Amino acid sequence: MEQAYREAEAEFAVSAIETAAAKAGVTGDVIYRALAAEDGIREFLLPGFEALRTESLDRIADGILLWLGSRNTSLTRKI
Repeated sequence: MEQAYREAEAEFAVSAIETAAAKAGVTGDVIYRALAAEDGIREFLLPGFEALRTESLDRIADGILLWLGSRNTSLTRKI
């Protein structure tokens, strides 16, 4: 059961990152690195997994970009 939950979290994170990347006009790797640099996957995406997975990917992607913007990452200066 734990394995299935972890896989669902991973699929959720990848889908959210790819959607945010498409909205920002960058690659998924760029969003992943920006999130990783700010510990955003562990601090933002995964703690909210239960609630966020019921939201649309567009809304989650907007949340990721807003979260990154609040951190003033190099990504937000490029967009």
